[in-house]
Amino acid sequence: MKSLSNTVIAAIIAVVLAALIGLLLLLPIGREIEAWTGDKMMTWRYDLLKKIGSERKPDPHIVLVSIDQKSVSDLGRWPFPRNIHGQFLGVLAPQKPKVVAWDIFFTERTTPNLTEPVPAPNPPASPTPPTPTTGVPSAPPDTSSSAPPSPPAPDAPPSPAPNAPPQVQPDDAALVEGAKLIPQMVTVSARESVGSTLKDDSESLPTRPLKNIQGDRSSLISYPYAIIPFPELRKVSYFGFADADANDLRRLIPLIIDINDKVFPSWDLQVLMQYWDVDPDKVVVTLGHDISLPRPDGTVAHLPINAAGEFLVNYRGRTEDFSNDSYSTMGQGLADIANNQMTKERAELPPLKDNIVVVGVNLSGTDNGPIPIDKYSPLVVAHLNVLNNVLQEDYLHVLSPWIWLPIYTIFLFVAGNLMLRVGIAPMIPIGLVAMLLLGLVAFAALFFGNWQVPVAGPEFGLLVLASVIPTKRFFGEEREKLRVKRAMSSYLSEKVMNKVLEHPDNIKLGGVKQVITVMFCDIRGFTAYCDNRDSEEVLTVLNEYMEVMTQVVFKYDGTVDKYIGDCIMAFWNAPQEQADHAQRAVCCAMEMRYALANFKTKRAGKDTELFECGIGIHTGEALVGNMGSTLKLNYTAMGSNVNLGARLESLTKRLNERILISQATLDLLQGDFPITDRGEAAIPGFANPVHVYAVGADQDIRSALKIGRTIAAQQEYTAEEVSAPIWEPAPLPEDADPNP
Repeated sequence: MKSLSNTVIAAIIAVVLAALIGLLLLLPIGREIEAWTGDKMMTWRYDLLKKIGSERKPDPHIVLVSIDQKSVSDLGRWPFPRNIHGQFLGVLAPQKPKVVAWDIFFTERTTPNLTEPVPAPNPPASPTPPTPTTGVPSAPPDTSSSAPPSPPAPDAPPSPAPNAPPQVQPDDAALVEGAKLIPQMVTVSARESVGSTLKDDSESLPTRPLKNIQGDRSSLISYPYAIIPFPELRKVSYFGFADADANDLRRLIPLIIDINDKVFPSWDLQVLMQYWDVDPDKVVVTLGHDISLPRPDGTVAHLPINAAGEFLVNYRGRTEDFSNDSYSTMGQGLADIANNQMTKERAELPPLKDNIVVVGVNLSGTDNGPIPIDKYSPLVVAHLNVLNNVLQEDYLHVLSPWIWLPIYTIFLFVAGNLMLRVGIAPMIPIGLVAMLLLGLVAFAALFFGNWQVPVAGPEFGLLVLASVIPTKRFFGEEREKLRVKRAMSSYLSEKVMNKVLEHPDNIKLGGVKQVITVMFCDIRGFTAYCDNRDSEEVLTVLNEYMEVMTQVVFKYDGTVDKYIGDCIMAFWNAPQEQADHAQRAVCCAMEMRYALANFKTKRAGKDTELFECGIGIHTGEALVGNMGSTLKLNYTAMGSNVNLGARLESLTKRLNERILISQATLDLLQGDFPITDRGEAAIPGFANPVHVYAVGADQDIRSALKIGRTIAAQQEYTAEEVSAPIWEPAPLPEDADPNP
């Protein structure tokens, strides 16, 4: 069967590898590695933009109020009593923020304070709610959005009897009263396996579930129960669910949650709905596509989500990148406004009117964890990035496999095809360049277009490609070299053949015009020698003779074209160029004469018959290459100049010479050769006569035969001495390479 072309092989490898990489990315380990790579690229984008000073500034309408170490130093141990939060809302309300969003749970009622709070500093002159106190009341902790609140401490007062009416405690009352001053306040809820069930919509008012859900709801994050704010607070504020998979590094933030077959907005979505005054009934959720929110200006925001209702966060900022103020510092500045005092805290307050004020915890060891661009971050930053993405319409898109897989397949094909057409050594740089190019394209897609393109899997595919193709090429070339070696070993010397094998692809059908020196060496008197001899004996002698003569041709790096009966055809300057090709051919012819003398000398004791050889040499342009078919090739030379070399060999009989060369060959010789001018001679098949020259070879065959008989009779020489050359060939030119 005909072997496949490089193009077909590259196409097959590309399709198979692309399919395998596509399947790999469906496995959990493939998705996790790809997600990790995406995190790294997002971090590199963040760091690079910071370094060049071109980072994208967060939306100025988002203000973070951090409950940080300074706040704890000013106000006491965290968690703070709820009356502090109520007082904070009291002084914040006059600034008319559009939304106040708490990334803090207020799900359980607190118990009465057991210690008397320290009086608040600088009470406002007007009858506004008091400023935050600096006391440290022993109130049960309020937890952040990363976990539900802890149960009351063992030494807390007993809870009321089950049938007793609920009591709103002073701390809770202060928080509720403060919430009443903020028309759009949002607090945190969480899904739960055990807890309260929202039996009807009245239990969640004014928070309402979403009605317009399109698509298959089976993939939604669903739980039967929820932890929601205590009743008095949820009547005067909104809540949203803050649920994210910690193992996913908050790459995906759910925007909707299914609680007991009711779809509620997440904390982030609820904040946006309140910011734009969106009626829940006007929210349209198309699972696997987007959430549509009408904005006050008449436009519609489309928040991209997956089939589970999750939003892929395009992380642009860390804590310090957002407009940020300490909780206690802002509280003091707001109190100074209420008291009409000009202070540093007041002067440094960020703009609050019509903005989103997010209150979150920024304390070490509390509600912290990794996000894609930071190993340890307050988790409120994940929500800030969601809000920022939506407000700036800075969405992260995932390139569909139906788009990137065909492109990747073509890329593999191009890289593989190129690798198959070069040597093994350049394959490694090509593979490295391909991997670098793929990584740069993926990073550029994220950097300039917010497109998340798979990187780890495709890079692994390129690594496999860069391993498979060199392996294939190595074993394929070894097989090809072995095939070529077997084909060429009969007509090329080992040295020339090794050079040819460096590029076995060159051994193909077709030829090129090349100036060569061609030689024909024919046995004289061989027909008479064969008379009355056994055919096997004749064949043995002929094979031994051909072996001797071929070794002489190979010694001078000639190419044995063919054996024509008892004639040898050889040429020089192909397939490897040889600047001294004529010199080599003439020296080879002279040594062949002496090799024949040695051959007869060794056989003198058992073979007394004499045969000679005639040699014709000519230099000229010929068509050289592989002739034949794809099943059988013959590397040969063709043309009138080749025929002229054969005619010179026949002319040796008529002129009674052993070596004849043409004028073209003589013109290329350098050094002293025993040359005799034999004038012009008519050559059959050629219109014009040819000037020929005889090259002398002093060794006489009859003398060699006599020496051989003496050796055979007297046994005075060892076998090594008999095999040793009995002459020195004519020298090559000084500028010629004796071992090309």
